[in-house]
Amino acid sequence: MMNWGRNRRGKSAAKGREWLLATASACLITGGAAHAQDVRRQPAPLRGKQLAPLRTDPRSVIIVPRVSAMAGYTDNVAVDSAIKKSSPFVRGGLGGEITVNTQRLKADLDGIVHYDAYSHGGTPKGASWQALGSSSYGIINQALTLDANGTVFATGRSTTVGSVQDRAGVTDLVQVATVSIGPRLTTTLGDAADLNASARVGYVSYWAVDSSASQLPLPNDGAVFNTAIGADTGLRRTKLRLTAYAAYTRSQEQHFESGSGIASAYVKVFPNLRLIARGGYEDIVQPGVLDIREAVWSAGAELRFGGKSTVSVERGKRYGRNVWNSDLQIEVLNHLLVSARYNEGLTTSEGLLDESFQQFVGRNGALPAIFQTSNYQGAGNLNSNTFFLKSASADIVYIWPTQRLEISISQSNQTFLDAPGRDKTIDASLAYSRTIRPDLLFDVVADYGKTYSSTRFVDGERYNILAIVSYKLNPTVTLGFGGGHFTGQSQIVGRGRTSENTGFLSIEKRFK
Repeated sequence: MMNWGRNRRGKSAAKGREWLLATASACLITGGAAHAQDVRRQPAPLRGKQLAPLRTDPRSVIIVPRVSAMAGYTDNVAVDSAIKKSSPFVRGGLGGEITVNTQRLKADLDGIVHYDAYSHGGTPKGASWQALGSSSYGIINQALTLDANGTVFATGRSTTVGSVQDRAGVTDLVQVATVSIGPRLTTTLGDAADLNASARVGYVSYWAVDSSASQLPLPNDGAVFNTAIGADTGLRRTKLRLTAYAAYTRSQEQHFESGSGIASAYVKVFPNLRLIARGGYEDIVQPGVLDIREAVWSAGAELRFGGKSTVSVERGKRYGRNVWNSDLQIEVLNHLLVSARYNEGLTTSEGLLDESFQQFVGRNGALPAIFQTSNYQGAGNLNSNTFFLKSASADIVYIWPTQRLEISISQSNQTFLDAPGRDKTIDASLAYSRTIRPDLLFDVVADYGKTYSSTRFVDGERYNILAIVSYKLNPTVTLGFGGGHFTGQSQIVGRGRTSENTGFLSIEKRFK
């Protein structure tokens, strides 16, 4: 479906990060349910679109182009608090979906390019785009693959700026891209353990959307390199599971390097209860900022119940300080998903964005199709720093036969290590979707965000609500209308609060 409204600055059920970098890397290459931290999402129609579970189309390559057009009105074209101009606008969209399913290559790509123009004289116009893709090429059957994935999206410079309808000309609108490619090996060590290894090169880039001048400097582009190898005894023993992982990560822009080796033991003391113990060593270096060579350990417990539900809590020592990690995931009858987590860890801004996207891809692969989401929208305020991150999040997804409700809340506390200060944000969102009849859909999205105790951005709040009605004229044509309100805080001192009200009509044509 088309991108109806502004990219939401909430988060999805795919968030959080493992507090041990080696463990996080290992979870990724073994298909574990690692989660992306503070993930922003698209508005409900695009957000609600599920990744296709099993494809029955016999074609090995499926291409579905689509075109869209939107006519709307806004009372604040640039969403600027100093100069407020109203104007009708039009938006054209050209995009499509490509699916490849051959013996060796599996790939999915979904993207769209938008062009925005306004009737108000002197109002800027331009293009923006978004895409999400993932692929895997089998080099050696069931052993060695070449994996690649990437995304590009438009978002605000900070969590307190934005618009009802993301479009060219909106102040501080930024395009963010992250891409990654590398081999992944999956094999066994005889009958003793499963062996997994991966190497990945990623790149994160930022640039202003056409005609959307950024009021603050953009983060620096940078490459991220990660390699990991791990062994896991899996379910070979009923009472004891052992794992051992080693990983190396480098963030180019910050000259940040991390190497670690971790061994873990899971001891079953009751049918649904396991004790967890981890130990290892890591070396983290960033010239002039970090020089950490410390032992790493943690201990905790994991409780499984209901077949698909788990809760785990760990406490340990890392970076010479006490750290916590907890995770809860509950699935009930494939209609209810409840997840919550608290994590602490050290990372860089480009490393967090790269890692959270990889975990988002892995998370979608682990979740049932009904809970999957097909978009990714980054992580918190955009900066170029190394920081110690404390993050907490909770999500509830409930699905009725004709309705879907999602409630999310997240809090992020970044303490900068390469500069004075910190950045603290909180986000909450609610999305409700109802199928009134097979050809008529109603969506409403509301979210709230706050930046506080920040040395990079002006403290402030954001409120947003967007309502949409879409009508399927026939199997390939969808009509829609909607409107919304946005109130946020300008990031320029003295500018104060900014707001926007908008309404729009749209049409989309798919070519199957």
